[in-house]
Amino acid sequence: MTRSLRSLVNVVLVGYAVVLAGVTYWQLVAAPALTTNPQFNGYRAAAEMSRNIRGRILDRNGQPLAVSERGKDGYERRYPYAGAAPIVGYWSLRYGSAGLEGKYDQQLRGQQNAGIDAVWQRLLHEPVVGADVVTTIDLRLQKAADEALGNAAGAAIAIDPRNGEVLALASHPYYDPNQVETSYQKLRDDPRDPLYNRALDGLYVPGSTFKVVTYTAGLADGVVTPDTVYEDPDNGIVVDHYRIPDPNHPGMPKYDYRTALAVSSNSAFADLAMKLGRDRLQEQAKRFGFEAPIPFDLPTHASHLWQDPNFLWTRLGLATTGMGQGQILASPIQMALVAAGVANGGQIMRPRLVREVRAADGAVMERAQPEPFQNATSAEVARMVTDAMVLGVRQSWAKTAALPNVQVAGKTGTAETDADAIPHAWFIAFAPADKPRIAVAVIEEHAGGGSTHAGPVVKRMLEVGLQVVAP
Repeated sequence: MTRSLRSLVNVVLVGYAVVLAGVTYWQLVAAPALTTNPQFNGYRAAAEMSRNIRGRILDRNGQPLAVSERGKDGYERRYPYAGAAPIVGYWSLRYGSAGLEGKYDQQLRGQQNAGIDAVWQRLLHEPVVGADVVTTIDLRLQKAADEALGNAAGAAIAIDPRNGEVLALASHPYYDPNQVETSYQKLRDDPRDPLYNRALDGLYVPGSTFKVVTYTAGLADGVVTPDTVYEDPDNGIVVDHYRIPDPNHPGMPKYDYRTALAVSSNSAFADLAMKLGRDRLQEQAKRFGFEAPIPFDLPTHASHLWQDPNFLWTRLGLATTGMGQGQILASPIQMALVAAGVANGGQIMRPRLVREVRAADGAVMERAQPEPFQNATSAEVARMVTDAMVLGVRQSWAKTAALPNVQVAGKTGTAETDADAIPHAWFIAFAPADKPRIAVAVIEEHAGGGSTHAGPVVKRMLEVGLQVVAP
């Protein structure tokens, strides 16, 4: 009898423990998500939005990217510039939130770091004014990037390599955040996928832009120097009975590696990758940020050198990867960081999209600080890579990004995806080459040559960027 009673008591105690754990979880752990996410609590969110004033999202100069305006049923969210959708995202009673609207929802609603006024307003049951989120984006450069990309599907990113601030982040096609509430299902069904953030989540074959990584590894390991001569009398290279063509051959049987990067020789970088080996090439890529999601204010997808773990153990796999083909996939933000790392003397700064969170009275509640992300290479190696990229703009394919009276460093990429598809057009660059303050990456999907299609976009972004970013 005693044993049965003890068992019953234990069952009851376990039951109470389960109930207590459930209550604790739902009231303390899950409560913020349940009470603030419109998908879980639409009526509460609607009532709050009609009464309270959600904070603004601003560009670095105070230009509005997202604001709350009084409508017939209270305050409504408005987005003055639809092209900022890949940055600000959207806030919807029906469909929740995305972008900075989602990441900084607590601050924008006045629940966190919105200042003492917001605390008193909530205690006194008065309308709450949320905090403002000030981004690193310059709206002038953002508009220039969007206009230059035009109707092309693709992405463009500009970064200040000195501190990691993202100056522009474009993804095309983009959606109008003002229409999400009424057109979300249509946007989801759109075959062009405007809800997809190509700048952060898109993974593409990088083509010859990856030769910058291969060249960096070769220089750092002493496998080559800028003056190392490569002999290629046959305009191509045969690896494991497979011929890799070299359409960018400079027309001479011998040329140095500085020229090889400038003219984008496939043969030279296929050969260099095989000399480096799998481990060294992958290690250098990791030092630029490959193989892991990039830490950022918004989610990113990791870039990878291979999909099949055995691929880089083959000579052909190494050769094609070294020239930016094979199984390699890279995001536009990843390739922007490659350019930024070279520009900043080998030190990659952690990319940032938000500068400050300010209370309604202007008090700064949160302020982001520049911090190192990766040490990609030495300053000396970065200088040698820069010299070759400058030569490419001065004399070769990258000259479509050249600017008058400014030394530009650039690298084109024409990335083949399959035999029947038009290649992706890539371009990475930075300027001024001697004291860089803007680094960019551009991709146009299935557009053709990087020099012809992505080059003019880069040129326009550099032009505007150098006007708006302080020395």
